[in-house]
Amino acid sequence: MAIEVECRLFGPFREDAGVETVVRETDADTVGALLSELEGAYPELAGRLVDGEEGAVAGSTVVTRAKKDVRHLDGLDTALADGDVIRLVPSVYGGDGRNAQPSQPGRLRISRRRRHGSRQPSP
Repeated sequence: MAIEVECRLFGPFREDAGVETVVRETDADTVGALLSELEGAYPELAGRLVDGEEGAVAGSTVVTRAKKDVRHLDGLDTALADGDVIRLVPSVYGGDGRNAQPSQPGRLRISRRRRHGSRQPSP
């Protein structure tokens, strides 16, 4: 039985696929099956969502269902239900290096906050 699932892509996934949100009618019953469908529909994402060798979410990609990381549920075997929202967030650091930026030396900024009711020292 087909269900409707909304997939929200972030960062480089959004840019490479050319879409922000995909509302998809699917026969997939697990997150893994859905991700495989998405990799087929958007070749730019192939191999970036599912690690075929490991049978897990690829790399440091975060995939959530109902705002919960599927790694903390049943991984790629996490069941889908009609109306689910799946978020696909690429790793911010590491990855394939396409979005890497050279580190820039900077100053460490320390913020000193006063606690409510605390007194500041006298000058």
